[in-house]
Amino acid sequence: MSSEGPYPRLRVAIVGAGPGGLATAIALSKIDNVNVTIYEKSNPLSEVGAGISIGQNTWNVLSLLGIRDELGGHPTLTVLNLNGKTGEEVHRFEKPSNLERPPIRTQRTELQRILRSKVPEGVMRLGCKVVALEDLDDAGVRLVFDDGTNVVADLVVGADGIRSVVRDSAWNDYSLSFTGTTIWRVLLQWNAVKDLDSRFGTTAWWHGPTTHIYFSPVGEGLWEIAARAWQDPEVHRASKVTWGTPIDNATVEANFSEYLPQIREALRRVPEGGWREFAAFAGPELDD
Repeated sequence: MSSEGPYPRLRVAIVGAGPGGLATAIALSKIDNVNVTIYEKSNPLSEVGAGISIGQNTWNVLSLLGIRDELGGHPTLTVLNLNGKTGEEVHRFEKPSNLERPPIRTQRTELQRILRSKVPEGVMRLGCKVVALEDLDDAGVRLVFDDGTNVVADLVVGADGIRSVVRDSAWNDYSLSFTGTTIWRVLLQWNAVKDLDSRFGTTAWWHGPTTHIYFSPVGEGLWEIAARAWQDPEVHRASKVTWGTPIDNATVEANFSEYLPQIREALRRVPEGGWREFAAFAGPELDD
């Protein structure tokens, strides 16, 4: 093990290069005697999703990382909750307009792009899929890759998402199951839908009994739809095994046939092939 000064360098392996992994790498890279490496299975690096909310806690972290001023988006000072069948406003949430940094909705890809630009050169290893971890006690942790190679680290950070290899290695009897919630997400041009309803320019949840649709601008002329429906886990469990799956328009639209005409029309204006399906998974609470 190499060393600088009286202390050996701490070898930190971060598995996953999403926003969490990238932010962790930026922060740890600022510490002396810490050697950080990100291992990401994708090559090239890509983000799966649509929009993401940035609130005060996230702004604080981005400020500490030195990138707060680089991220833009749509301010969400007003958030509406409406009846998706009648259009009735059932709740309006207003935040103060004098906040130094208002909450925003922005693109996940933009957040990831900015974070990646601040990761020091040589830290990222793309195309490195971790398939197993081995506890070496005082010698550290061995990370085994799908090509048979391996590295040893003193500390491993699991930032590898819902299908986490790191979590499975630490709690090998821990299992996830489909919760019944399915989310369909897409970004499209705001100009394609702005004529349908003046309220579409405000971040809003449109509700049904077991469904809801979230509309929000995200900046740069883009508009987000995140549509959710409950589907019986006993019936659908076998088909809900992937994340970010392309899905056809008709499948999405069928879940919202009782919504207002302008909402159904907004769904119809999504270009075929734009939707991605995300099935929600959860597991039991971990013991203390």
